[in-house]
Amino acid sequence: MTHLLTLFIILTLTTTHAQKKKLIGTWKTVSVEAEGITIDRTKADTVSVSDDMKRLYAISPVGLQNRVADVRLMYSRNHFVFGKDGSFQHYMTGKMTVAPFFTGTYTVKDGVIYTDTKNRGGQDVKKEIPFKMVDGKLHLTLDSRPGTDPGSKYVLQKVK
Repeated sequence: MTHLLTLFIILTLTTTHAQKKKLIGTWKTVSVEAEGITIDRTKADTVSVSDDMKRLYAISPVGLQNRVADVRLMYSRNHFVFGKDGSFQHYMTGKMTVAPFFTGTYTVKDGVIYTDTKNRGGQDVKKEIPFKMVDGKLHLTLDSRPGTDPGSKYVLQKVK
């Protein structure tokens, strides 16, 4: 029994280390789905709108156009930086020359990134971010509330 427990602990630590090692680096958004709108930057900023959003804005095409612009502005240029030392930064812009919106630390366990950050206003923000790696791209979901809001689904490509 002791050997089995030791083996389980070693496997868990090895898996956690391997997951963290894959995350280390700077990741840019190549696709995001938020609020029923998908922006795919791999295809010259292709925009798709869910049927629900089309129905919601059926009487206001300008409102839908504004909603798409909001999603493009807020989500489509995000960068995430995972440091080897456990540091974490989330930039909400394509230019990483400005201060990150979130700064702090991260840990990884069982396909979830746990962040402990402060936003630019100094407020503490803790998040649990489910993630997976698919074909060398990082897929993660931010701010999901099961049964209420699916959150923002990012596909990220490693920059460095």
